[in-house]
Amino acid sequence: MRRFDVETSFHFPYATFASAAAFAEFSGDSQRLFDARYAYEVALARAARENSHISPGTCGICLSQTTFSTIIPDAAPHTENPEPNWREEQVCACPERLNARFRAMLQVIDAESGLLPWMRVLVLGASQAIEQHIDVRVAAMITRRRSGRLQPATEREEAAYHLIVSSEHLHAEPMLQKTLQSMHAALMPGGKLVFTAPFDARATETRPSRPGAPGVLGWDILDRIERAGFDSAAAHLFWSEEFGYLGPFNLIFSASA
Repeated sequence: MRRFDVETSFHFPYATFASAAAFAEFSGDSQRLFDARYAYEVALARAARENSHISPGTCGICLSQTTFSTIIPDAAPHTENPEPNWREEQVCACPERLNARFRAMLQVIDAESGLLPWMRVLVLGASQAIEQHIDVRVAAMITRRRSGRLQPATEREEAAYHLIVSSEHLHAEPMLQKTLQSMHAALMPGGKLVFTAPFDARATETRPSRPGAPGVLGWDILDRIERAGFDSAAAHLFWSEEFGYLGPFNLIFSASA
């Protein structure tokens, strides 16, 4: 795949975008590829037996040969366009049993900064399976914020972390820009932010969160991140049957403090 706007060191099939315009250009050039992938995934879902698709591959985290199993909805084989949730349901057979989104997040973290024993990590949001892997890699130097808006960094937290990881949380922040600013303040210079959130690849603007109704991010999230003080805000789009990353528009976001 071609690279767009920013250079990275990824080693699995991906494309990286720093703007909605770059993604639009890529999408226009790649529509036939997207259609072919979708048709292939539909065929896999239709051929699944006992409501599960199992395929061999390589875990990009432990680098071992494994299998990936995906739950197929009961009605999928009988519908015209079966759509398993590959992103959330395609789970490796490794001890951690991580789904595609968590494995991809960890690969992005490894590419951006790695997880080293001495690093201080802030995990923002509800408890997630990815934390078990982070715990093993960084010993006890992990702080968790389970719920609520991340408050502006206190003096004690100023530049306190090497890495902030947020999984499916930022779309629920009613004061998203202030949250991004406080996350930037909490990172050391050169620290990394890696996150996922519900994202509409066709939307230029984020639909804000409101009470009882979490929002959905749009491409303006990259501008919002940079306005908060971050550098090199980027969205990483990936697809790889070998690594167990099927499904449309799998995106991991990253930025540097």
